[in-house]
Amino acid sequence: MKYLAFLTIAIFIFASQSCYYDNEEDLYQYFNADDCDTVNVTYDNQVVATLNQYCTVCHSAQAADTDGGGLDISTYAKTKVYAENGSLYGSIIHSPNFSSMPENLGKIPQCDQDIIRVWIETGMPE
Repeated sequence: MKYLAFLTIAIFIFASQSCYYDNEEDLYQYFNADDCDTVNVTYDNQVVATLNQYCTVCHSAQAADTDGGGLDISTYAKTKVYAENGSLYGSIIHSPNFSSMPENLGKIPQCDQDIIRVWIETGMPE
């Protein structure tokens, strides 16, 4: 009887510890979340750095016609157009109604998504 109880407990422990699959994006989306500064977000102070890191390699004046589908977000005025119509944020969060950006890659880090979101929500200050 003790053997059966021990075997039942052992099977329960091993079964409850079974593996599951998570992707890197889900696992690390909040990594260093405390380091994300979304206070007083402006285009010049935070947004342009995010865009330069992830977007303007394809979406600049030079690359827009060849790599970026004609979309240029290399200046405040050009970026603001896409922020106002929702396509900038929709693309970076991979919303189903927009082209997921960066193309063929995972989402940009959560902090950078938050910076863009806060910038848009606060009226897109320059």
